[in-house]
Amino acid sequence: MIYNWTDENTYRLLNIIGESVKTRRLQRNISQIELSKLSGISLNSITRFETGKGNITLYSLINIFYLLIKPYSLYNFQRQFINYTFNFFIHYIILF
Repeated sequence: MIYNWTDENTYRLLNIIGESVKTRRLQRNISQIELSKLSGISLNSITRFETGKGNITLYSLINIFYLLIKPYSLYNFQRQFINYTFNFFIHYIILF
């Protein structure tokens, strides 16, 4: 079966990722302003991304993931990022 990817799927996926980033940021007690300063991403971009009204580059997303996973070592970050990415794609793309 061939699955046709649509813009609606893209927006749903961006919303899920944005909500996950917001949840993790709040768990770490990091404000949007702090995340903006640490990541170099504008406050407006972070706000729009977390609320599903905008998107960011993959580079910025990886930077945010790195900042929100601290103080783990880079090795743990890489392992966690690979596991998260794999699980994310399995769950949301293949089993969608």
